[in-house]
Amino acid sequence: MKRGGHSVGAALLAVAVGLGLTAQGGFGVSSFEEELKCEEAVAHLDECCSSIDPADFDCHVRWDGCDPPEQKEIDVDESECIRELSCSQLRDRGVCDRAANVEGYSRVCP
Repeated sequence: MKRGGHSVGAALLAVAVGLGLTAQGGFGVSSFEEELKCEEAVAHLDECCSSIDPADFDCHVRWDGCDPPEQKEIDVDESECIRELSCSQLRDRGVCDRAANVEGYSRVCP
């Protein structure tokens, strides 16, 4: 069906795609993937760093952006950085110490 030179179907498709991207967190990594990568990074930190408590980290993606996090947060880039480093590299580069002492969101991986 055409209306004003534009297809109603095309408009509905654009809205559906937009809603799908919004539900997945935009064009990047979906919230599920982001949470999974964070959890893997925290598990790696727990394995390598005796000074951290995994319960101090929050890997649940929140979209409110208003309140500061009560727990430490790790974003996708940082989680990949953490997972790529060996245990000795994490300790030698001070990542373990920073992860143990950081509050809220603050980069711990160089």
